[in-house]
Amino acid sequence: MLVAEAVRLGIPTGAITITEQAATSTLDEARAVRDLMASRGLQSAIVVTDPFHTFRTRLIFREVFEGSGIKIAIKPVRGHWYRSRSWWLTRQGRTATLQEYAKLFAYFLGFKGG
Repeated sequence: MLVAEAVRLGIPTGAITITEQAATSTLDEARAVRDLMASRGLQSAIVVTDPFHTFRTRLIFREVFEGSGIKIAIKPVRGHWYRSRSWWLTRQGRTATLQEYAKLFAYFLGFKGG
């Protein structure tokens, strides 16, 4: 489904790569992306994630890719239901935001998962 959406938005199929490694955390995903890119000799990528998850994703990917020579850009998906200016108006928005703040707090305390 994600690939179909990316293609619909104009990204060529050949420019889309999905890791085959199962990830249980953002840290696992960052490592899988780094390993995949290194094995294929890729120099840069754009990682697309939920808007409420962009900041922590950027922190984790920056840490994992440090010194690799690979450039990573983290971007929020467009057309997402989450809105940073009105997240508190819906239960879904409140839940997503509070969970992300808890994960961010844990990250800063050194609990990085995976």
